[in-house]
Amino acid sequence: MAWISVHQQIRDHRKTRNFYRTLGINRAEAIGTLVLIWTWAVDNCNQEGELLSVTREDIADAAYWKKDPDILCNAMINTGWIDEHDNKMYLHDWADFNKPFYDYIARKEKDKQRKRQGISAGNSVETPQEKREEFHDSPSPSPSPSPSPSQEPEPLNNVLPIKKPRKSKPEIIKIQFGEKVHLSEIEHEKLVEKNGELNTNQMISILDNWYLTKGNKPNKSDYHTMVTNGWVMKRFAEDQEKESKKPGAKPITKTSPSKFDSFYQ
Repeated sequence: MAWISVHQQIRDHRKTRNFYRTLGINRAEAIGTLVLIWTWAVDNCNQEGELLSVTREDIADAAYWKKDPDILCNAMINTGWIDEHDNKMYLHDWADFNKPFYDYIARKEKDKQRKRQGISAGNSVETPQEKREEFHDSPSPSPSPSPSPSQEPEPLNNVLPIKKPRKSKPEIIKIQFGEKVHLSEIEHEKLVEKNGELNTNQMISILDNWYLTKGNKPNKSDYHTMVTNGWVMKRFAEDQEKESKKPGAKPITKTSPSKFDSFYQ
């Protein structure tokens, strides 16, 4: 399953405003158009964001755009969503914006290769039962003409018990959200299911800002910090209440710089 990152800044960013004003459509239609193109691009561009063997008509079809394809593509270029170099089109800062996804794919491929190499090597692990059978089937030493206590074999009850090998826990792959926050795919889905995607992104932004302000990351699990500790939820509720009292208030945005902000520049 492929996925893309959509940050909350897209709703009110100047690039979004310029895009829907240029096309003469509303805000929701503009955001939907961008997301449709991005999800289509996962299968039609490389990791650097270069659109491969596609035409402007293909881009228009991906966005369900019924008017002239040049109008849509020129608007995306002029507002900074698409870069054009040497007659090639690139999605702006695609590699940086979707780095968590490509890192996740790389980790999965590396894990698959490691497992294949282990199987092809054919290394077998001797079980405790096989060790016990080998011990009991081994011949006993021949008795000496003048046996001494030190030469007698030790009784079996003095043999130390063989410990069973511990089962290794499966590795949980964490995906980066923002600068400091890392969640597994299942943890992120639980948060979205409980709070909605927009609210989840704002909660991630609150925790991310806290890490950036403190300059360290003491918590082992960002998911439990957001769900169990309660302060992230409390801070989110307070921010929502403050914003709701302001006429024409905009959604909460991060105050600390992030490397993903370059996507919106």
